[in-house]
Amino acid sequence: MQKSHPYAGRNYQPDHGSKISTHDTTDSFVDFVKARAIHYQQKELAALTGLSIQQVKNLRLGLSGIGGKALTNWIRNCPRFAGDYAEYAGIIRPGEAETSEALTRLANAVARRGA
Repeated sequence: MQKSHPYAGRNYQPDHGSKISTHDTTDSFVDFVKARAIHYQQKELAALTGLSIQQVKNLRLGLSGIGGKALTNWIRNCPRFAGDYAEYAGIIRPGEAETSEALTRLANAVARRGA
């Protein structure tokens, strides 16, 4: 006899009403990235993210999103963006981005000195 999940009966219908739409989240994220990207020169942002100039142009216009590798590079290479992203993602509370940036700069300076 095969055991099955108690709710997996013949008439079981999963609750689709509670499904969270990712469309709003995606649009919000593209808007967040676009708003931050316009504060950088194209060449500077390309260097920070590893994207090409054309990809940076599309990013700044909101025509495309950003991949995980480029996002990670941007976070690692730019403490100001790292703080903004942490606030956007809910890792830190609103208003703490500047503190996060300052702590990241301090930690990087200490690591470079070898202390």
